[in-house]
Amino acid sequence: MTSSPTEPPVGTETPTPVSETAGEPGQIKLDVNPGSRIQPGGVLIRFAAVIIDGTILGFILFPIVIIGAITVGVVYAVASVADFEGLLSNSLLVGALNLIYYAICFLSAFFYFGWFYKNKGATPGKLIFKLQVHHVESGRYIGYWHAFGRETLGKFISTIVFLLGYLMAVSHPEKGALHDLIFKTRVVRSAK
Repeated sequence: MTSSPTEPPVGTETPTPVSETAGEPGQIKLDVNPGSRIQPGGVLIRFAAVIIDGTILGFILFPIVIIGAITVGVVYAVASVADFEGLLSNSLLVGALNLIYYAICFLSAFFYFGWFYKNKGATPGKLIFKLQVHHVESGRYIGYWHAFGRETLGKFISTIVFLLGYLMAVSHPEKGALHDLIFKTRVVRSAK
């Protein structure tokens, strides 16, 4: 891609606002015009999108939680009538069941966020509000591992100190939360 005299060279563009290119799906080009139709995603609509995605994941994981709780309850009931060695082995079994449960939760998050971010540029919650998540440097949709890191580790870090990682989005020029800065992502609101 060559630059025309009116376009800044690739990699030196001003970070906001942005507009979509007609080229490759999942790629955006930064637009230096203040009247751009695509702006950073607002804090409140991003919060609403998180609530929607959490609800969807909750419905996906609800049967797994119920089955896991019943299984652990049965194991503890059996352990209560067993001898000490049986209790110890049943406690190991409960630990293994918990490990399987967390693995299923993490795999669900990996595929949910990964597939939607890679293929649609947004999760269902973000799609409702016409939001998309792009990598700052490449301008493309993020992939599975990038999405998983942003949604798990990144959002955990944004949460741990009184939600300050989220609150910083209010004053950030691109409405970027801490997890966006860590994982070099930008959430934009499309005019589509």
